[in-house]
Amino acid sequence: MNVVRPANAYKTNDRRAGQKPSPLREDKGLFKREIVTIVAQLTPVVSHTGRHDLVILGFTGGGQQFEVVIAGRRAVMAAPLIANLAAVKEAFVKKAQGRPLTDQELYGVRVPVTCEGAWRTRIWVDRSGWQSRMHQFVVTRWRIGTDGGSKMYGAAIVDDA
Repeated sequence: MNVVRPANAYKTNDRRAGQKPSPLREDKGLFKREIVTIVAQLTPVVSHTGRHDLVILGFTGGGQQFEVVIAGRRAVMAAPLIANLAAVKEAFVKKAQGRPLTDQELYGVRVPVTCEGAWRTRIWVDRSGWQSRMHQFVVTRWRIGTDGGSKMYGAAIVDDA
């Protein structure tokens, strides 16, 4: 006797229905290490994760590449930062007079941003089977520019203390 099963019969999703975590729970999951302040040089190379977190390619003053992650409830607060990066990119594209830009050229377009957050390392296996790693800086608050007079964006960490 042949049993006909639907195509998705073996796919299950036993997770509970999605709920937004409380700010306390979200921050405990994101910020497990010491909070530090850095000046990052952010590029207009922006992407999103499956969790709708914002990932921006950044560089240290010494040229070390890393990812800046604005996660959870803070991602919606990043509109002014994204607008600033988009404006800088647009000015650079106009300067290029319509010729296609390479990634390396976009990496050269940088905006200094003072960030508070914590470091973590993302490890994955690449296409050739080698382990790769990238440093990530998970941001809690940020200030566009390096002067102390500009507005602070983001949200302070919620503590249970």
